[in-house]
Amino acid sequence: VTSMENIQSQSKAGLELVSESDSSLQKISSSITAVVSAVEQIATSSNQQSSGAEEISKNIEGVTTVAKQSASSAQVLAASAEQLNKEVQGLNELIGQFKV
Repeated sequence: VTSMENIQSQSKAGLELVSESDSSLQKISSSITAVVSAVEQIATSSNQQSSGAEEISKNIEGVTTVAKQSASSAQVLAASAEQLNKEVQGLNELIGQFKV
């Protein structure tokens, strides 16, 4: 009888351990699911940041191109202004030859 009581007590303790193990495993599983979700969110955010950085880079390239074109146009304009100034000086000299 004592041995049956020991077996019953040990079985009961074993069942309690199995129940505790099951509960712990369920908590671990929930935690793993939360970690996987967080990692997926991080990966999605990283992809979005990468896309944003690529867009910014393209925009900077566009601004650089426009700045170069503007500088080139300014040089052409300066050369034209200088030529026009020379022509105005030449016309002033010609007009100076006439007496009114």
